[in-house]
Amino acid sequence: MMFFRMGGEDVKVLIFSLTTIVTGQNVLQRFDEIRKEVKKAKEDREYMKVINLREKAAHLVYDIKTAKIYKGMFPDRYGEYMNTVTSNLPYYTYSKEELLELYNLFPENREIELNIKRIYLNRSKSLQEVEKTLKIFPDLRAEDYSLRFVHDLSTLKKYNKIFPDSFNSSALKELDELIEKNRNIDQREKLDEIRKKVKKADHSSIVYSLKSEATNYVDGYQTAKIFKEIFNDLDQHDKFANIIINRLEYILKREELYKLTEIFPNQRLIDIKKMYLIKSTSLNQIEEALNRFPDLYREKAEDMAIYYVDNLESALRFKEIFPAMKRDHKWTLESIFKVEVYMITDIDRLDEVISRYPELKKYSIEKAFQLVNNIKNLKVYKDIFGNQHKTDRELLNKLDKEELLQITKVFNDQDIIKTAGMIYLKKAETVLDLENARSKFPNIEEKIVNTAIAEINSIEKAVQVKNSFPDQKEQIAKNAVEYVYDLNSIKLFRNHFYTDKYKEEIIKKMIIISLQKELNSILDLYSVNNKEQILNLNYQYRETETKVDQLRKENPRFNIQGEMIDRNQEDILLWGKAIPANRDYNTYGTLIDNSNIIVKNYYKDGFRIDFYNGGYHFLLGKEKGESSTGQTVPIWVYGDKPEKLKDVEEELNSIKKDIKKLKIN
Repeated sequence: MMFFRMGGEDVKVLIFSLTTIVTGQNVLQRFDEIRKEVKKAKEDREYMKVINLREKAAHLVYDIKTAKIYKGMFPDRYGEYMNTVTSNLPYYTYSKEELLELYNLFPENREIELNIKRIYLNRSKSLQEVEKTLKIFPDLRAEDYSLRFVHDLSTLKKYNKIFPDSFNSSALKELDELIEKNRNIDQREKLDEIRKKVKKADHSSIVYSLKSEATNYVDGYQTAKIFKEIFNDLDQHDKFANIIINRLEYILKREELYKLTEIFPNQRLIDIKKMYLIKSTSLNQIEEALNRFPDLYREKAEDMAIYYVDNLESALRFKEIFPAMKRDHKWTLESIFKVEVYMITDIDRLDEVISRYPELKKYSIEKAFQLVNNIKNLKVYKDIFGNQHKTDRELLNKLDKEELLQITKVFNDQDIIKTAGMIYLKKAETVLDLENARSKFPNIEEKIVNTAIAEINSIEKAVQVKNSFPDQKEQIAKNAVEYVYDLNSIKLFRNHFYTDKYKEEIIKKMIIISLQKELNSILDLYSVNNKEQILNLNYQYRETETKVDQLRKENPRFNIQGEMIDRNQEDILLWGKAIPANRDYNTYGTLIDNSNIIVKNYYKDGFRIDFYNGGYHFLLGKEKGESSTGQTVPIWVYGDKPEKLKDVEEELNSIKKDIKKLKIN
């Protein structure tokens, strides 16, 4: 919220930036997500999750539109979360129509009720408007507030019509009759005549009678002053002085009321003082009333003053005057503080506001955190809050990679620099990023190097890392050899790492994965002497591997599980399922629905009471059996790995051992 000077008047203008609009769109999107989550949680009867979602939604409310969305999602009343909703609403910025809309949305909420009624009444600028307000809120206590609009007999009559029980109506009647009777009489002249008679009076009874008559001509401050000049020996119990005071307290202007206390210092003036307070029309005037009359009831003054709190300046002024304020008034101030802070879209402006009003600091932390999007804003944030609220990691996570690289230009704190380096590492996408990190964050060099090496997933990537970190060539080569898988990758490896250190490891790997032609070229590249022996091992391995693959395809593995029907020492009968290990449900022997199953040589520890989940078994065949009703039913038989497959796998393992023992000449 900002203030501009226009035509000599302060005009309050709400400034919503593009950031605010985008934030609003994000809030609506989040509400949609929460709505779906709530629906599913209710269907699943996860009521604690619904409560947690309610709280999350409450924190998203910031205006009437989002308040409606929240109420639509959670129509029932939950006090603690409703307070979260209401504390974020900027009541004092709303029109009367918007205030009524909000009141009707949350009629059961006490904070909303108190704030809306107070603000709505404060928008009334005459007794006529007060009367209209009371038709909307008939239980609203507006007597004292309305007295500021009483300044003559006409407004006094209007006031008495609206509030017939607010004061002694006979006093009004008496004053009305008195003014009507003396309408064509100059009260000052009459008082001057009485002054002369008093000077000549030779008995107290005559003075008493004249005082009674003089009372009839006192209709304002000036005539009261003359009355006091004539009868200056008034004590606190003086009947006629008290009649005058009671008569004038409603119709005198505020400053005239103060002067009246100077005219009648000995009388009981508590009602005059109270009226002086009530007719105050600003926080400064209320403070002035308290200073002039320390015996005034401060809580009454506080209840009046809250009507004049409608922006940041007045909220802070109120806090200065009433530091030990009521809880309801604290809610009002906090709501204003939060909204004022929310409207700020520049962290420098926020810093300026906090420096002027330190009270806002505790309401500004989340907003300031939102505004940290570059290193400059981060510096401002740290200057304001240090490490009181957010960790360096939380703050630095908001910066992009380029901003993180500039961190040493702004901060000397090694802990911040180290944290920035670690976050930069997580955000690094290229080898160049890691190279930049090494130059900017030398205090985590080992971590950067290890990260770069760990990123190697191809020979090409290994070459990039080596070019950026040439001093780590040996370690990089050690990791890169894992990604040598053909003639081209071998050539690239040798050209960039200039080493035959891994010659034997590479050739033994190529014997297993390469075809004869490619392997022959690799052996020529390394000038190997025992080529025939190596090529022969390659042929044997490839042939045997093909046999293994074929037999495994012919004898697939299945995970067997089901309810045990019967068993003996070697076999069990199940009513269960067979799920293929390769997850290809078209595999012959797959049983998605429960069927009759025999498992031979079952796992003894595969039982859980009468349920079997014994790991993997091979399909051995399909037989026929008879059900309890005499019908023929299929029975699927599973068991150990077939002997033929075992033999070929052992043969393949033997060739692997020969390759491992092989000497490359």
